[in-house]
Amino acid sequence: MSARMLATSCALALSLVALTSAAAPPSKPIPRRAAPKKPPQKIALVAPAPVAAPAPAPAPAPALAPALAPPPAPAPDADLPASPSSPSLHHRATVTLNPLGLAIGRYGANAEYLFAPHHGVIASGYLQTFPRAILRTLLPDVALGDGPQSRLGGEIGYRLYSGADDPTGVFIGPSLVAMPLAAPQLTGDYRVEVTSFMAYGAALDIGVQAVVGAGFTIGGGVGVTALAYSRPASAAPPAGIELPSYPEPHVLPRLLFAAGWAF
Repeated sequence: MSARMLATSCALALSLVALTSAAAPPSKPIPRRAAPKKPPQKIALVAPAPVAAPAPAPAPAPALAPALAPPPAPAPDADLPASPSSPSLHHRATVTLNPLGLAIGRYGANAEYLFAPHHGVIASGYLQTFPRAILRTLLPDVALGDGPQSRLGGEIGYRLYSGADDPTGVFIGPSLVAMPLAAPQLTGDYRVEVTSFMAYGAALDIGVQAVVGAGFTIGGGVGVTALAYSRPASAAPPAGIELPSYPEPHVLPRLLFAAGWAF
C-alpha cells in the first residue's frame, strides 16, 4: 500500500513537471550588445616642408654720418639791456697810424689792446729820421754833412677810457718813452756835425677816441713829455773860440692824432 502510494505520488509529480514545462513559453536568448564602432581615423597627409632659400648676404653697414654740430646758441634778446656789471667788449684790438709824425720824419704805428672794460695798453714803434729841411731851419749855421743817423724809438703805456665796450670816449694815461734826438757836436778835427742819440723819459696824455661803423678808429689829444738825456760830448774848442750854445729842452709838448681800425 505504501509502495503503491509512493509510486503514484512520484508519477503525479513527474506529470506536473511535464505539464509545467510544456505550458511555459520557450525562453528567448538575450541579444548581445554590439560594441560601438569607432569612426575610421583620417590620416592627414603632411606635405614635405619646403626647402628654405639661402639667406641673402648682409648689406654693408652704412657709413657713419658726421657728427652733427651742436645747435647755435640763441642770440641774446636785443630788447634786454646789457648788464652794467659785465659789459661786453666789441673791439679789443686796435691798429692805428700817426700821420702827424710824417711831418718830422717819423714813420710808425700804434697797437692797442683792451684787456678789460675801460682799461687798455698801447704800444708805439717808429723809425725816426732827421729831414735836412728841418735841420736847416733849426741849425742854420751848422754844416749838416751826411746828417745824423736814423734811429728806432717807441713807447708803451696805459689808457683809461670812459667808454666801456670799445676803446672809445675820453682817455687819459701815462707811458714810458724812448725818443731819438739830434744835436750838434764838435768833433776832434774841430768840425761841427749833427749827431743823433737816445733820450728816455715818461709822458702823460689826455684825449678822445671814437670807433665808427664796423671798426674805423680815429682819435687825438695832447700831452707832455719829460726826458732825461745828455748830449754827446764835444771836443774842447781851441783857445779863443767859443762854440754857439743850443737849447736842451727836457720837457716837450705832445700833439696826438691817430687813425686806423679796431678788431
